[in-house]
Amino acid sequence: MNWIDKLKAKPSIGVVIIITTIINVVSVTLTNLETISSWAKIGYHCIFPPKFSINNNFHILILPFEKISVSEIGKTNIEKVLQKRFIELSEINYPIEVIYDDYEDVPQTSIDAKKIGEKRNADIVIYGEYYINTNNLSNDVRIKWVLTHNFHTYLGFEGDSKVQPIKRLSEFSEGFLLKDIDYIIWWNLSISLFEVKQYKISLKVLFFILNNYKEYATHEASLHHVIAQCYDYLGDYENAKKYYFKTIGIDSNYKPAYNNLAIKLAWNFYEFDSAKYYFNKVLEKEKNNSILFANYAWLLQEHYCDYKNAIVYYQKAIKIDKRDTKSLYNLAYINDLIIKNYKKAKYYYEQALKIEPENSFLLEQYGIFLGKKLSDFENAIKYHNQAIKYEPNYGSPYNSLANIYLLNGDIIWAIFYFKQAIKHDSTFPEPYTVYGVILYNYLNDTLLGKKYLLKSVELFDKNDSINPNRIMGYYNLAMYYEMCENNFYKTEELLLRALEINKRLSFFINMYTPILTSLIELYYFRLNNYDKAQKYYSELKYLDIDYKNMSFDEFISKLQKLKKESPNNGFFFNVQ
Repeated sequence: MNWIDKLKAKPSIGVVIIITTIINVVSVTLTNLETISSWAKIGYHCIFPPKFSINNNFHILILPFEKISVSEIGKTNIEKVLQKRFIELSEINYPIEVIYDDYEDVPQTSIDAKKIGEKRNADIVIYGEYYINTNNLSNDVRIKWVLTHNFHTYLGFEGDSKVQPIKRLSEFSEGFLLKDIDYIIWWNLSISLFEVKQYKISLKVLFFILNNYKEYATHEASLHHVIAQCYDYLGDYENAKKYYFKTIGIDSNYKPAYNNLAIKLAWNFYEFDSAKYYFNKVLEKEKNNSILFANYAWLLQEHYCDYKNAIVYYQKAIKIDKRDTKSLYNLAYINDLIIKNYKKAKYYYEQALKIEPENSFLLEQYGIFLGKKLSDFENAIKYHNQAIKYEPNYGSPYNSLANIYLLNGDIIWAIFYFKQAIKHDSTFPEPYTVYGVILYNYLNDTLLGKKYLLKSVELFDKNDSINPNRIMGYYNLAMYYEMCENNFYKTEELLLRALEINKRLSFFINMYTPILTSLIELYYFRLNNYDKAQKYYSELKYLDIDYKNMSFDEFISKLQKLKKESPNNGFFFNVQ
């Protein structure tokens, strides 16, 4: 039974999973993100890149101890005992490798030991002093160690024990005098586990360290940070938040924790002001980190709609990292959909694609921009086909291409690519929405249209995705129940769900108008609930400047006129 099996069988036994070096925050890749073409903006999440893997053993070099005799030099096997202990650990599948060098000259300083370790490609060098007293029952020992590379722990990079009495050599094999070194080995093992995404086992190991090495672990900010990350990757966001806070409590200068906490507060808890506060805290400490600038810009863009300052911070990020395609994309997005400066948008899209010419997401977004904003359908189709080439089993580029054909009035090819999106990625919700509307609105197949609309909502609910296309899924299904089945209470339920999600997406303001307008129309004309109609009109006036000076009666009159002119105006296509 290897150590992983033992750990699973005995929950009380641990090993650990952590990353102790502050190396660099890194972001998730574009292709791993959920992307909604008319909305998606790239967020960032930082992790610690692990130093070691399970297939890359932690090398322990044992050097001869200096023998200091009080009376007569006796024989000792102290180095062999140490070697035997670590070999036994390696034999039960611990990722360590033991080297013993019988140098004639024992190292006099940690610098000497480190140089020898570097030559032998060791990660840690163990050496020390052995005081032999044949006239007493016990001898004395002093163990020293030094790390050969930048592997950070609370203990630092070198250490030694006090001179301690030792009655029997088995005290070494039992680890009695090796707590510092064992702690470092657990750290290495934790990194290996984290790298292979064994997050549940990682947590067991981390808590094993907390329980058994309290004198070190309670001061180890990075240990608490990786506990937070494990919970984060496992979807336990409450505990992730808890341990990010603990990390900062231990070390107020631990910059990655501020970044991760801010992302968590904004994305999972919608605590935007708190997120902004913690971003500002870390930005006070870090002036040259492109990812932090980009993350802060993302928050300003996503929630506060502060596009002016978002642009400033994206540009700062790009100045530090000229290959930051995510910031380039977000600048393209802002210039495309917000500022409407299509010349600049085109420039930023093309700059991003120069860096990542095979990035399916960027190709798709640029294709959408060309088709929708520049009416360049030929090149829009070309870039979509390139996106499909690099991501043939992902539904989004097929869905976007279908929308381009729909925008160009080619419903036959639109239907073809909606079907292709469903065929290649049956769990991707978006194509079900628009195809369902087409079936009802164009092909007069009401029942099949309902089936696809229901499937869209089912998939969105299953993924619990928070994006505007989910809102459109609810909205279109609500319109179906109102117009096809006169099921007004089901319509109300779906519109309120759409409104609730839109409030969680508080930056995406322009979806409020169709939702609130439909709720007002429903309460006023269908359910005769005039109080609720007026309540939601007050919200609409507050959110949409076009209605600020319009009275409720004027709005109802306008709505009546619109209903007469366009009886099917409820269906809202999600053409990106």
